[in-house]
Amino acid sequence: MTNILENALVMVVLAALIWIPVLIVRKSNKKKKQVLIQNKLEKITADNNCKLIRKDTIGNLLIAYSDNRKMILLNLIDLVYEIIDLEKVTDVKEDISYNGKEVKNVMLVLSFNNGTKREVSLYKQYDNSERELSVAKKLAASSALFLTSSI
Repeated sequence: MTNILENALVMVVLAALIWIPVLIVRKSNKKKKQVLIQNKLEKITADNNCKLIRKDTIGNLLIAYSDNRKMILLNLIDLVYEIIDLEKVTDVKEDISYNGKEVKNVMLVLSFNNGTKREVSLYKQYDNSERELSVAKKLAASSALFLTSSI
């Protein structure tokens, strides 16, 4: 073989030796995180005597709906959650705000019977990628429709 082919072969073998363990560790960490999230959801549902009927994920937010009219917002980074009682919600709408021609925010706005509002942010212009924008719009529309039909 020529020196060029030998050097190329050595480089390919070295690259494989470096990247294969990295990919294995990343895949293992992803599986561990999924198990951790599933365990957290099971604990939340067990503590609240409910069962999940729908789950949606966008970015670092998991939105789950239970059979006893609760909405669970779970932050996927630190696994902090909030439970919203949908019995107290009187109106749900999607809110898309613009900064010129660009979308600034996509939110789900929940209005409660005591007059307060809770905004669930699904997309923020500088915090989320452009790829998440279309998903956020679809999720806002489907969630608003789902919640409106159950009010």
